[in-house]
Amino acid sequence: MRALLPTIALLLFLIILPDNSQGQQLSLDQLTALSEQDVDQINEYLASRGWAFDDAQQEGEEEVAHASWAYQKTASYYNNSSARAQAWLQINNPGPDQLLFYQTSNKLYYDALRTKIAAYKMERLGSSVVNGGIRTTYVGANFIISTSVRTSENNRRPVYVVLVQRKEAYLRQLLDQQDTSDDSEEAEPDLETTPISESRR
Repeated sequence: MRALLPTIALLLFLIILPDNSQGQQLSLDQLTALSEQDVDQINEYLASRGWAFDDAQQEGEEEVAHASWAYQKTASYYNNSSARAQAWLQINNPGPDQLLFYQTSNKLYYDALRTKIAAYKMERLGSSVVNGGIRTTYVGANFIISTSVRTSENNRRPVYVVLVQRKEAYLRQLLDQQDTSDDSEEAEPDLETTPISESRR
């Protein structure tokens, strides 16, 4: 039996290790479910997967209300604002119209998310160049999802961002913009309002 203990310990380590390393990889289903939760529920769920609450800000004149979390965050010794993490999640405008941002530098995971979007047969609304990256927007029965690839300001490496918003919130935002607009042209809601800060990429 004692001879088996090292083998059992190694097997347990190999089983547990992938779960820990995959903690930041939230599926598309998890992202859409989180986008419908309040910030306390999101915090509890992410904490159970090894994420840490990072920051929150009330709405101000130049600041949109948001709450953010990081997975395996490492801060710079000299400058805490240049912190890095394997992944970031941020909720803007917490409440019924909230917008979820998920950011990672893992291209394989990003590709898997885009494959899932295709599997759900979401309609592709189009692509555009925005904020130093390329964004593609999709619409489904219940959600608007945008995927984008950009380069990090700090080291020019690619980062991948997924934005999720309930379709009804997006449409309500679109109607609000049209009501307040003097133009007769249709305005598209800005899904990029206060994205995850450049210093965190």
